[in-house]
Amino acid sequence: MAARKSRNTPAQRANQRNSGSEEDTDTNQTIQAMFSNILAELKDLKKQNTDFKAETRKDIADLREEIKGFDKRIEEKCNNLETRVRNLDNTMDERTTHIEKKLRSLEEAEERRQRRERRQNIIIKNKEIRPDNHEEMTNKVNEILAKVEFNKPYSKVMYICKDYSDRGLARVELTSMEDKMTIMKNKHKLAGRNASSMMT
Repeated sequence: MAARKSRNTPAQRANQRNSGSEEDTDTNQTIQAMFSNILAELKDLKKQNTDFKAETRKDIADLREEIKGFDKRIEEKCNNLETRVRNLDNTMDERTTHIEKKLRSLEEAEERRQRRERRQNIIIKNKEIRPDNHEEMTNKVNEILAKVEFNKPYSKVMYICKDYSDRGLARVELTSMEDKMTIMKNKHKLAGRNASSMMT
């Protein structure tokens, strides 16, 4: 005899339905909780991303400002250096010009002095004028000057060299042009004397 199928009673069937719907509710609640967690995490990530972007933008802006400030300081330093170099160049140019003027002035004064001295100098030639004994040379010069009737004091006498005739040359520095004129006026008195001659 075939076994009889057991039939669930209505109460059992209601229990089974209630039990299934409780499971569905638990599953739905779990899923909703998971969605809520995921949404919360996504919101948190989005906020973090937004904050990171804002901080990064701020850092970039700060760096740009810092670089601008650095560039400005570098530019100012370069400008200051250029100004200092320009000023130094101008100062050096002024000093150089001033020194050149002074040198020209000194050279001109020296040339005038030398011309004045040359105008007041005479050269005496004589075989007995030698550089080895200054006193003898001075005595010989005084002797020749006496022959042209000049007995005044003079500044100094200096040995120069020998000429092609082996005569010693002495330069006599006189104190005035008048003395030179007196000597040159009387130098003809040395004419015919082969031993001595005089030139300006």
